[in-house]
Amino acid sequence: MASAKLRYFHPIFRPLVQYFIPELRTCWQSNRRAQELLAPIIAKRQVEEKNDDYKKPIDSIQWVRDLAPEPDRSDAHLHGIIQLAIASASVGSTSHLITNIIFNLATWPEYQTMLKKEIDDTLVEAGGKWTADSMGQLKKLESFMKESFRQNGHVTTTFQRLALKDINLSDGTHIPANTMIFTPAFAIANDANIYQEPETFDGLRYYNLRKRSPEDEKKFQFTTVNKEQMQFGMGRHACSGRWMANYQIKLALAALICKYEFKLKDGVRPKNTSFMTNLHPDLKAEILFKNRK
Repeated sequence: MASAKLRYFHPIFRPLVQYFIPELRTCWQSNRRAQELLAPIIAKRQVEEKNDDYKKPIDSIQWVRDLAPEPDRSDAHLHGIIQLAIASASVGSTSHLITNIIFNLATWPEYQTMLKKEIDDTLVEAGGKWTADSMGQLKKLESFMKESFRQNGHVTTTFQRLALKDINLSDGTHIPANTMIFTPAFAIANDANIYQEPETFDGLRYYNLRKRSPEDEKKFQFTTVNKEQMQFGMGRHACSGRWMANYQIKLALAALICKYEFKLKDGVRPKNTSFMTNLHPDLKAEILFKNRK
């Protein structure tokens, strides 16, 4: 959001305007804090890796150190920027979707008992431990997640590309060089030609679609991407972390649904906010939580 606001201004004014954008000041503060946290970790590894018996940690800090040239591999400032970028990509969209799912659970409370039963039954069958296979059996929960994502995606467009040269498509469309193109993922996900009554929230929409045939069982999974489901992008550059997000969201929701009941504070679902192509849940909204007996 900080960079998007900065781009509103002509480049000649940006060096001055940057100091008046609150989101940029927050970024600078986060960068400084990340640098403070990472500097001692990097310094320690610089010393330890000189030992013959040193075993490299398996984490993103080490990945950057392995790939970056000197002196970047030891630059705490650079490491901080990279770690914050990774966190933003992996945590931001996931937390926003979980928030929207909770809003939907509170808006349509009839799903809460149904989903809790599915979670309880699946966990019993799995011997009390979650695995990738057992989480795959949470098909009603997955459908609720995907329907929430369909109506409340984190972006309105995906598949953003810059044409590096003139391109002529097979239908005769001409795309000039230096043209930025987008795919309207949100519009596609809410197209009445694709989905029946797309404006209506149906938490079991994809659960029922998956039961139609073996092909549909795979086609309508949460992580599936195709020309009708582009929230995660498309093609080989589609979000590679969507499977991890699938597990994270299911684990978080399983814990929350089994422990709490949800209710809207004022009876109205909080509206999403938008900025350019980004969509966000209302982060100031309040939801009532009640411990299950």
